[in-house]
Amino acid sequence: MTDQMPDATQPSPLPITESFAEASPANPHWQLFGGGEFDGKCLQLRTAGTSSNEVPGTAFLDQRFSPSQGLIIDFDYATTTEPDVGEGFGLYLINGDHTTEPGSAEGLGYASSYATPIVPGVTAGWIGIGFGNSSRFTGNPSISLRGAGDLTSGFATLSRSSVSDGFNATWEEGAHIQVLLIDGRLSVRRSSTAKPEGEGLLDIDFSELPDEFAMPETLKLGLAAVGGPCQIRNLEVAAVEQPRITVEQQVIGRWEQTYPDNAKGHVVSYTLTLAAREERVVWWQISFDVPPGTRVNPQQTQWYQVIRDGLEGTVVIASPDDKHTIDPNEPLPVGLQLLYPSQAAAGDGTLRNLHATEVAHP
Repeated sequence: MTDQMPDATQPSPLPITESFAEASPANPHWQLFGGGEFDGKCLQLRTAGTSSNEVPGTAFLDQRFSPSQGLIIDFDYATTTEPDVGEGFGLYLINGDHTTEPGSAEGLGYASSYATPIVPGVTAGWIGIGFGNSSRFTGNPSISLRGAGDLTSGFATLSRSSVSDGFNATWEEGAHIQVLLIDGRLSVRRSSTAKPEGEGLLDIDFSELPDEFAMPETLKLGLAAVGGPCQIRNLEVAAVEQPRITVEQQVIGRWEQTYPDNAKGHVVSYTLTLAAREERVVWWQISFDVPPGTRVNPQQTQWYQVIRDGLEGTVVIASPDDKHTIDPNEPLPVGLQLLYPSQAAAGDGTLRNLHATEVAHP
């Protein structure tokens, strides 16, 4: 029995997995541009050409896949900033009915340039995510999301958030990116050996955007870098499996807390409701991201475990025993108070990147 080459005219089945640890990728429909190279250890991406004719290092998978069930995209990376030229890397998705060449270096391989003459962006682009150290795409160290565009039109900036420590990392640091696209929301998380639980970098609701940002029926994926080198390993593009548990949030109250001195601030009280889809869930965790200076209110009492209180940017709480189970048709309410540094920091109280997961027995 012989292996068959994937048909580029047919949607690729998910998951798509590429270790990039061989001289050739598993899927033959990858196209390299600029300083893109499969070196037998990883995917290498760096700019090629002169300053007046930069071509971002790009790897483009010219085979479409369906996002109908939602997508989860994972990869490991390492990157350093060379003086004056290392800028960052990006991931982009285009309409699967089209193919494309790289976008501009100024647009981190996705968008068109600002300068005249305009260097085109990609063809039929849907979204581009820029992970910038000091990039024309993102400004100073930050993550940015560009919207739909085609060649010299579109590519509006939809979101930009500062990332104080940037995206430089060695392989020893275990840097990892995860992009989750489900139910009309896009979220991006970064994790590492030092922070395995990860941190949320981006969270946006596409349902609030104009129709031009509607998700195409099929997509194609590209990875790009400006400057360099950026190295990629262990890419996986997978359909999102339906979780065994879900969580919903509700704000039930808020007030100013003026005592004690070490716990003053604006308190928002929540009920987080856990629901099981089909079978009982015994051991679970809830996690979400909070603004700087926010933590679980030390004045509250609770029956669950507080694994992370929020002062590092993430709250993680978990089941304390095998008695607080989640049963089908019997949701489990979890009361929680957060102490924000101010009412302005609390905003409308929405918890970002809220997830509930089943975990193994502690």
